[in-house]
Amino acid sequence: MALNLKQRLEQKFEEEIRFF
Repeated sequence: MALNLKQRLEQKFEEEIRFF
């Protein structure tokens, strides 16, 4: 479960960084 959450967080950060 923790791994899945970590992967989602990393993906979200990547998308946010790309947006900037």
